[in-house]
Amino acid sequence: MGRLMLQGGVWDDAQLVPEDYVEAMHTDVVQPHRHFDDDETDAGYGYQVWLNTTPGTWRADGMYGQFCIVLPEQGAVVTTTSHNEKGANDIIRAVFADIVPKL
Repeated sequence: MGRLMLQGGVWDDAQLVPEDYVEAMHTDVVQPHRHFDDDETDAGYGYQVWLNTTPGTWRADGMYGQFCIVLPEQGAVVTTTSHNEKGANDIIRAVFADIVPKL
């Protein structure tokens, strides 16, 4: 799914999802209706994706640290699976601190 979003909805030279929809997923964003305690959750919400505090990046979320983080500038996607009930967004911060600089 992350690669499909990174590639603007294209998979194996076929446009599976309209490119303008993929763009809208992370640009037609609303602010959460309530203030969250974590900046990563407060950064904004699009069409089933959340923005990250790092500009130009976004992610699909699952529970407890299952993330699909799209990094267009690096041409990469980082996917994590975990079970962190109390600090899942620390995983996002670790990706940006420890993995993204090496891409």
